[in-house]
Amino acid sequence: MTAASHLTADHRAIEALAAAWIAERDRLHDQGGWTAEREAALQDWLAASTAHRVAYLRLQQAWQRTDRLGACRPLPEAAARSVASAWSPSRRPTAAAWAARAAGVAVLGLALAVLWAPTRDEPVTGSPAVAQAE
Repeated sequence: MTAASHLTADHRAIEALAAAWIAERDRLHDQGGWTAEREAALQDWLAASTAHRVAYLRLQQAWQRTDRLGACRPLPEAAARSVASAWSPSRRPTAAAWAARAAGVAVLGLALAVLWAPTRDEPVTGSPAVAQAE
């Protein structure tokens, strides 16, 4: 066994132990079973080597990112069916929906006409130079 493969084997063993600590802490902490004795043992392991701390912190960050990704998991099947049926393209708009859309377009058109209408200070026809010459 070469020195490089020995370091790789040690590194893998440290990573495996760090992962085991993280998994145990996460599982027992949620259940209320993470004791002060287990915390002290973890702190002793972390203090024993910088490699332990580095592996633990790196894996803990990855673990926390996967927890955040849990929020992106798919909806339960019943909720997904409910959302899908509400947005189903097979549902045709009702007459009230069409009337609401038409009213919205009319209000928008009226608002644009009022905003772009000339004011009293502006001449209605011709350019400003022509209006002043007259």
